[in-house]
Amino acid sequence: MAQFESGQKVVLIHTGVFAKVVRMEDHGMVIVELEDDFSEIPVFAENIQDHGEWMASSTTFATSDDYVPYVSEPVKHEALLFVLVPVNVSAQGVAAKYELLLVNATAYDLYVEMTVLFDNEPELTISERVKAFSPLKVDEFTPLEFGDKPSVKYDFQRILTTGAESFKQGVLKLKDKTLLKEKKMIPLLDFPAIAISVWQKDEAQKPTSIGSLKDYTKKNVPIRPKKPKVTPPVSSLFDPLRKAHFPVEIDLHIEKLAKNHKSLSNGQIVQIQMKAMQNYVDEAYQLGMESVFLIHGVGKGYLMNAIHKRLRNNPHILTVKNEYHHKYGYGATEVIFL
Repeated sequence: MAQFESGQKVVLIHTGVFAKVVRMEDHGMVIVELEDDFSEIPVFAENIQDHGEWMASSTTFATSDDYVPYVSEPVKHEALLFVLVPVNVSAQGVAAKYELLLVNATAYDLYVEMTVLFDNEPELTISERVKAFSPLKVDEFTPLEFGDKPSVKYDFQRILTTGAESFKQGVLKLKDKTLLKEKKMIPLLDFPAIAISVWQKDEAQKPTSIGSLKDYTKKNVPIRPKKPKVTPPVSSLFDPLRKAHFPVEIDLHIEKLAKNHKSLSNGQIVQIQMKAMQNYVDEAYQLGMESVFLIHGVGKGYLMNAIHKRLRNNPHILTVKNEYHHKYGYGATEVIFL
């Protein structure tokens, strides 16, 4: 088992997140401090790597799961894409699996709600804020799973100073023939993949010095005015209807969060559970909930301790407590907001 020292700079190899080692604990668990928000989380030693070693070994993506999408060059034309990235490609060109990313190559943050379905049955729900010019991993599929008709139902909202404005809704259907599409270089990423465009900004039309009679007529002859455009209503993250339907609890058992969870390592399971917890708590606060319950079970208490440690210094939370409850016993933590 790899050993790490306090203060050592490391990378979470399955997400590419930079962190610093706080301390080693029993059972191969390492407490790390995330670089972006300084929060502390537990991860298994097998799922982190020394920063220097990781940088030296992550020059290619096609033969390894241990990658992180990053900005490689400025985006010339804004776009919003779903991207299928082949992982562990054999010498015969066959990928062991495909990772589905949402690439937000636009100039504004998005609030995204996505549901992954197989044969029209929901398997995974994601609610997250995606920053401008950033990618987000949605899910991953083996080639065989494309026979189960995977699809993604999505609702994207632009985050403006006035709230979240409705931007794009739809359903992405993934079929076997999708894998046959030509791969191309993707905005923000440094490797080729299969791109499925959701939205693309039209290029600004450049003026021409010489134009045809038809062009002159279009520019200079008055035409009948068009009907005014109806601006879609602006929705808000504080929508009372959304709050009314928001669940007061989330079950963090891995079988409730991820399909094919039996193939995940312990470190991957903890990361998925913590991310689902954080997204749920953030949305609950944004909607003005008074309190919510995080169902983590009893077990050895690793997940409960990680949750409490993550939320302990949250300025929006009054208290976090694990007391006996008639419905959950000691298997849930109540979060009470200020």
